This record gives sequence, structure tokens and C-alpha cells, in this order.
Amino acid sequence: VGWRCRNELNKGSLFEKISVSPNWRVATQILGTRNDWQSLFGLSKETCLFELRDRARRLAAPLAVEDSGWHRTAGPDLTRLPMPVLCAADEGVRSATAVLVLGGGEPLLGLARVQLGGTGRLAFGCEAHQVVQRLRIGRLGGRRPRAALVLGAHPSLYLAAAMAASGQQGGYALAGALLGEAIRTCSGEDGLPLPADAECVLEGTIDVTTDATLAGLGETTGTLAEPSTGWWFAEETLRHRQDPVLWSLQTGAPIGDAGVMQAMATEIIVAEHLRNVEGGLDLIDVRCPAEAGNMIVIVKLRGRVDGQTKTALMAALSSPALLPKLAIGVDEDVDVDDLRDVGWSMASRTHAQTDVSLIDGMWAHPNDIVSPKEAGQDRVGTKWLFDSTMPALTQPIMRAAYERAIPRNLDKIVL
Repeated sequence: VGWRCRNELNKGSLFEKISVSPNWRVATQILGTRNDWQSLFGLSKETCLFELRDRARRLAAPLAVEDSGWHRTAGPDLTRLPMPVLCAADEGVRSATAVLVLGGGEPLLGLARVQLGGTGRLAFGCEAHQVVQRLRIGRLGGRRPRAALVLGAHPSLYLAAAMAASGQQGGYALAGALLGEAIRTCSGEDGLPLPADAECVLEGTIDVTTDATLAGLGETTGTLAEPSTGWWFAEETLRHRQDPVLWSLQTGAPIGDAGVMQAMATEIIVAEHLRNVEGGLDLIDVRCPAEAGNMIVIVKLRGRVDGQTKTALMAALSSPALLPKLAIGVDEDVDVDDLRDVGWSMASRTHAQTDVSLIDGMWAHPNDIVSPKEAGQDRVGTKWLFDSTMPALTQPIMRAAYERAIPRNLDKIVL
């Protein structure tokens, strides 16, 4: 229902009656387009990306407050959480995407894929490098780190956690920077700071001594992930509102808001990475279409001199956001929100012999199943770029030959 409401009606969904979970509600597909991000942060189409990019540089320390009146349940029955079976091939495993808050020092944030099996135990995986490193250190020291899983909060917290997968640091301070005001935190057990305005938080420890086997569920790439190893959550305490809203980030067949979250994180990180390329590009926009499984990045710019677009595309593929494997350069007259328009640009402004480049032997995402993988090793594949822009601004006569053929008086007619 949630998928169809978003993909056919362009609307999110709120489920207000959950049969197995009285007093709980579930929201899904809240974010689907750049327009949703603009509304969320009160920004315009022209300024949204670059304002968020600039905000990410201005960290805002969290504000400590008193416990905000959560209901608290020790040792909760996790099978009562309204987590869905998302994809037809998920073999009955219920899953959710949560923000992991990891203690053991400065709190780290990361997006965690949570799985609840028939035993009622909860396992999770996380791709944020700093989170994984801290968990490995905890394993070596035999310590169980304190942690929390946030299952409903402001999207700025989720966006900061998604950016952590690409190495962006900052935690709560980064989330506050994106939001434009400090994130309010309150103290959990053992002093772990929890987001005070969250709908529901599962606090506990992480059993670093025993690997958890994660099922290969539907992923934001639109394909099934391979089985992998993760960590067990233990000694849980559930904190929640009177009638909490669990945010179920859809994964699997694009588009889903988990993919949209990763797409926005990729766009901010790539835009930041391109900031100083060739002394500063005339960059107009960056898009990572969630409907393409987050593996394409589109760079919209005005190429001032020959070769500048290719330089920008190479930089886009080598940014800290490593998921995209195809970079496409387009001109300012192309609507990057419309993949049909991008496809037209690729067909009409790309000469494959000179405008397409392949880069072999690149690290590939674990869920990019077309990239080969040796036993026990990472996937390694080919990344490529399409320069589908017109000749540079220094060649106005040649550029004129690439102008669109459009209906007369098109810009003067109001329907």
C-alpha cells in the first residue's frame, strides 16, 4: 500500500490501526522527491542542495534537556513492534531502518538495517565505517558498547546517519546543522544521549562476541542483498510516546524513502566534493535518482572550457559517496528531475567515442550484483561516465547546433 501510494499517487502513508501493535502507528514513504526535502527544511528548489551542503559545515552542538516523558518498558516483547515484511522474497523476516546511536565515546550515528526473526531477537547491520571500527574495537576489548536504535525521529537525524556511511562526521551536531537548530538530547542509561523528541527508541547493548547472520533482504538497489554478518542487540529497554509513530523506511523495489535518504546524502557529499574542483565549477545541481537504485549521479553544470565536465564527472565518481557507478553530465537546459529528459540528453549530445569513459577495477557496492566478487573479497567492477553536455561556453557557434527544437511561443502560453 505504501509503495503504491508513493509511486502512483506521489503521497506518503500513515497507518493508524496496527492489529498486532495497539496504540502504535506506522508512517512510510514520507520522502519521495526533492520537493519533499524542500518542504521539510523550508528551502527553495534553487537553494535546497547548496544550503544543506553549506549547513553541513556549520556543526550545531546538541542541547541537553530533561527526559521528555517517554513510556519505558524493560525487556520488551520485540515481536510486538510494528515492523513489516517489506519484500515478497524476504522469507518472513521483519525489518526496519533505524538510526543507530553508538556509545563508548563521542556518540556516533549510522543508518542500521534492523532484522527481527522468529526467535524474537533483533540483529542489525551498519555501513558507517566509524561505527564498524568502534564495534570491532569493542570486540577486541570484550566490552559490550551501549547503543540505541531510533525508530522514529526528524529526518535530519536520519540524513546525518546516512551521510556517516560516506565518512561524514558530526553525529548529533551534524543533524542539528542540517536542521538549522540544535538537536535536543536527554540522558539514557549509562549516560548515553538519546534524541529527546524521538517517537520511539530501543536502548540496550550490542553483543560483539557473537556474529548475527543477516538475511539477504530487499535493498535500496532494487535487488536482494546477499546474506551477511551483523551484530545482536541485547538487554533492551523500549522508550516511546503514548501513541508512537514508527517510521518504516521502505526498501526494495525503488523508490522507497530509505533510498531517497541515501540519495540526498549522496547529493550533499558529491556537491561538497565538487566545491573546489578546477578552482570552482559553475555547478547548478547534483541528483542521485532513488528510482535508479542510487547508483547514478547526474551533474548539472555550465562547462566553461573543454574537458571540464569530464573532470567534474571523474570527481563525482571518486567522492566519499561510493555507491554511484555511473556519472552523467548535463547542461542547464536539462530537467534533472525528469529521467526522460536526461535520457534525451544522453542520446542527442553524447558521442560515445569521445564522451564515454570506462574505469575498470573500482570498488563496487556489496549489493551491486553485476560486479564480480571473489570468495571473501569485495566486489570490484567498472564505473563509467557520460559527458552529454554541449561544447563549452568558449565555443558559442558549436553550442548553437545543439539547441533544442521546441514549439514556437512555448514560454508565452499559460494553460
